[in-house]
Amino acid sequence: PEEGETIQAGWVVEAPGASAVTLDLADGGVVRFDSGAALTFVDRARTSGDRSDPKPAIEMDGGRAWINPAGDGPSAGIALDIPAATVAMSGNPVALDCTSTCAVEAPGGGVTVSTDGDLDAIPGPNENLTVEDGTITELKTLADSVTSREGVGAVLTPVLEPIMAKLDSWAEQPA
Repeated sequence: PEEGETIQAGWVVEAPGASAVTLDLADGGVVRFDSGAALTFVDRARTSGDRSDPKPAIEMDGGRAWINPAGDGPSAGIALDIPAATVAMSGNPVALDCTSTCAVEAPGGGVTVSTDGDLDAIPGPNENLTVEDGTITELKTLADSVTSREGVGAVLTPVLEPIMAKLDSWAEQPA
């Protein structure tokens, strides 16, 4: 597409060479992706034969993309289809990294990942999950990612352990 052009259902958009692409969504949201990603824009209402209002979705088969729906406006309803799963947004930004397996990260939470294997997961803030072959293979927190770096774990782990233990004890208490 040319700058300022409206993307239509059925279009496939790729980033040429080593560049990145930024697409503005109609209600102030934004989609960014880099080389190696190809995004297909679909209307699920049209592809399913449903004659209802459009149901936009973005299909991504590889690469990395960042979607910020800018709150709970219309772009928050855009479904994100990644290999073997669908990501539903609720208004918070989400990052997708499908360079090998597919990692889904929503720093503010607010996404639901539904796999083709009928598993649903709702990662919390600062958690990311990995989807592979219709299964959620890994759920990591930001603390796990930070402490796994060489030299960092020895400093942060003693501080984080009592905090994590307290959070675990709260999670086990009845509501």
